[in-house]
Amino acid sequence: MKVGLLKNAVPVFLTICMIILFGALPILIVGTEIHVSAYLIETKNLILSLLHPHEITYYITKPERLLFPEIFNPYLYSLAVYFSAFFLSILLGLLLSFVTINLFSKSAKRFVSFLVFVLESLPDLFIVAVIQMGIVWFFKKTGILVMSFTSLPDERSYFIPIIALSILPTVQFFKMFMLSLEEEIKMDYVVFARAKGIPFIAILPFHVYRNTLMSIFYQSKSILWMMLSNLLVLEYILNMNGFTSFLFMYLSPELFVVGLIMLLLPTYLLLLVFKICIKKLNNEEVVL
Repeated sequence: MKVGLLKNAVPVFLTICMIILFGALPILIVGTEIHVSAYLIETKNLILSLLHPHEITYYITKPERLLFPEIFNPYLYSLAVYFSAFFLSILLGLLLSFVTINLFSKSAKRFVSFLVFVLESLPDLFIVAVIQMGIVWFFKKTGILVMSFTSLPDERSYFIPIIALSILPTVQFFKMFMLSLEEEIKMDYVVFARAKGIPFIAILPFHVYRNTLMSIFYQSKSILWMMLSNLLVLEYILNMNGFTSFLFMYLSPELFVVGLIMLLLPTYLLLLVFKICIKKLNNEEVVL
């Protein structure tokens, strides 16, 4: 048990060390000069700041404000959008692949593949703009505001950010599920089960999908980091006043390091939960 905990903790520790070293990097090179001693001092200051996080400050105008607990408000908002979009994309990818593989004809599957290709080619900004224009058009026609698509200080928008952030991951999960399913249905155990008269729709959820967990896990790692970069763009476009826009608004080495660590830890914990679930269900070891 202790060995397992240490094994999982080492990558986090090394990543935090790299974040600290990277956070102090702007001090190292100023113009054409390299300041090694100043870089080492800045690295030391960042480490001390992490050891005393309650003393970290930021400011818009003087006087300075304490970072904690002020940062938790935008942080929890961004995490809610981030993880909601991620789980929604898995659910939609799973549902769409289930419907497509069981109910669609070959011509319908080709049309779905074309539609997926088109959606994958569209930038997130275009999708957000289309949703916003659709809401405005509907409001002008009916006088009914379906939902808020920008956030105000006392009223936050969730639906539009979650939908916009989940579209591209949904497409990627759907493609991954379809590729995995097309491979799995050719496996001997599926052919044997169908030969015995077991309907494919009964085999799919309990056997075929379970064997795609490894693919989901490895795909999830790249998708999660991609979603973080998209989240920054969405927060700016939709005026979300979220965590990433907070960091860039008051950017400093301390905020940069603290912000990346706060984004790293829940993401790593989610992947760790996935790893444990795969180990329990499939008895397979995956690498974080």
